[in-house]
Amino acid sequence: MGKVVGYFIFCLGFLFSINTVLAAQLTPEQRASKLAGLVSYNIGNPALAADQLEVAARAGDPDAQYYLGEIERHKTMLMNPAAHFWYVSAARGGDLFAMLRLIYSNDDDSITSKPPARSKTTVQWRNVALRQARTKARAGDSEAMLVLYFLDGNLEWLVRSARAGLPESQFKLARVYQIGGGVFFNSTDRSREIRKWIIAAANGNHVPAIRVLIKELKDYQREESTEWARNAIRLGDLDTTFEYHDIDMGEEHRSVSSYGLLSLIADSDVATGIAEKTARKMADLRKKMTPQQLQAGAAFAEEWKKTYPPLSRFLPKYGY
Repeated sequence: MGKVVGYFIFCLGFLFSINTVLAAQLTPEQRASKLAGLVSYNIGNPALAADQLEVAARAGDPDAQYYLGEIERHKTMLMNPAAHFWYVSAARGGDLFAMLRLIYSNDDDSITSKPPARSKTTVQWRNVALRQARTKARAGDSEAMLVLYFLDGNLEWLVRSARAGLPESQFKLARVYQIGGGVFFNSTDRSREIRKWIIAAANGNHVPAIRVLIKELKDYQREESTEWARNAIRLGDLDTTFEYHDIDMGEEHRSVSSYGLLSLIADSDVATGIAEKTARKMADLRKKMTPQQLQAGAAFAEEWKKTYPPLSRFLPKYGY
């Protein structure tokens, strides 16, 4: 349990890391709104997340500004004036991922002429990002090494970041090797490295890597696959919680934990599709459970909320 909670704290630190001075200026209410916004964003409710994140974004928090930029960009899957505004705001606060978005955006005058005024060109943002990321990388910042990989495509930066222990980079490196990146003597060596980095990322509680192991091990090492599924559920993975809600979680009656886990999804602001499927599963369970078991399921869910992180789809900070 301590490992899971520790990883949750690490994730929050990763999300909040890039301008601690500005983040420290948030009031308790603004911080709470920001955290709620990140939770909403990661369960796939961008409309609610935008309202919650804007409180901290207006107060100058770069992380909240970046995620508002992501929400606006996802509306069209292209850079647009609203997204550009928030990315520039975040980049000015030192957010390297916001700089990446500005560097690789469409440098169209109809977008970049919008406020905030006097924004840098893509070339200027690239120079700023390189300078800041190199400084941090020299100090051992594994996240900055990942940013440098995104900036220049040099695989060595990704390798260094993975070796420095960043689970996101470890999983990314495995994926790069899977599609033919890197140089290996033979396919066996390549497969060995892919496996090594996926396991390393999973052991670092990187949920996308854990999902891969759950699927790969399901047919021939079922108990190990199930244990990884339990770990993903404890970490708050929404999809694994839905798919594996009925696995043994240590309760006398499995239906109790199953109902409790489904209750967590039902109580979250998830997308309509999964909410409807969850409601149907809970209705089927209620027909088979006693009132005492239903009460125990509700108590299970309440205790779970106090112990483990909130549900999430574990979206990458710098994704599509």
